[in-house]
Amino acid sequence: MFDVDGVLVDSYPAYRRIWSRWADHRNLDPDLVWSHTHGRRPVDTIQVVAPHLDAAAEYRPITEFMAREGDSFPVYGHVRAGGVGGGQR
Repeated sequence: MFDVDGVLVDSYPAYRRIWSRWADHRNLDPDLVWSHTHGRRPVDTIQVVAPHLDAAAEYRPITEFMAREGDSFPVYGHVRAGGVGGGQR
């Protein structure tokens, strides 16, 4: 099962931390970077906010930051209760 749109897990805080960490690492404005992330692949976001950087190379530290987040993607309460997909009526 995959959750790429935030329906099953609350990924917002973790991804905000990841992008802020990367922005700080590259001396970019974290709020500006975050404003360009929604609906874009990470590499595309990098190309928009830092066209002077190699987007493919910059994606590596982002994936490292993701790995450090570990299990910090909490499951929403309705999912734990079986409420997604008709599991609870």
